[in-house]
Amino acid sequence: LERLGAASYIVELIDRFTVQEIGTSALYDLLIGALAQLAQGAEPAP
Repeated sequence: LERLGAASYIVELIDRFTVQEIGTSALYDLLIGALAQLAQGAEPAP
């Protein structure tokens, strides 16, 4: 449940701090990496 909360938080941050007109491929890569780590069982930092 903690990993799901962390994933939701990460996605919400990305959504709020990006502008559609600006390329965000590096940010997208970071998002995918973070979600992959959570999916593999990494525990979110406190």
